[in-house]
Amino acid sequence: MLNDNAVTSKNAIGKLLALIVAVIALFLIMKFLPVQQWLRSFNDWVGQMGVAGIFIFIGVYVAATVLLTPGAILTIGAGFTFGLWIAFLAVSAGSTLGAALAFLIARFIARDKIEAIAQRNQKFRRIDSAIGREGAKLIFLLRLSPVIPFN
Repeated sequence: MLNDNAVTSKNAIGKLLALIVAVIALFLIMKFLPVQQWLRSFNDWVGQMGVAGIFIFIGVYVAATVLLTPGAILTIGAGFTFGLWIAFLAVSAGSTLGAALAFLIARFIARDKIEAIAQRNQKFRRIDSAIGREGAKLIFLLRLSPVIPFN
């Protein structure tokens, strides 16, 4: 029978391997699929759509935020496509709506699963307790951290 340290060590190794596999998969996707061309085509397409293109861009940004995809490429593309101020407004709207939608999904759809995970892990229980006491302050501080993506 394995002790707690061995189980924790196996979990850490499993998570590290999953991260390595995910990074390799992303690299292969970027290498073999024309992702950059797709993004350029998307930016060109929404740029030609006028006001409707801005709303389409916001919708795509919302979906990207909920799906935890990095927003930097979309953000930079918006700047080239729409110009600084319209891109600023579109990205702000998309990221805010996406974060709100991700929150609602976590709160009302995935809450039971998240609570079950939190109850099994002492660190998660402490974090959950701290958020319960001073949630707004913690979320604000986490939002400022460059290490933790906002979505």
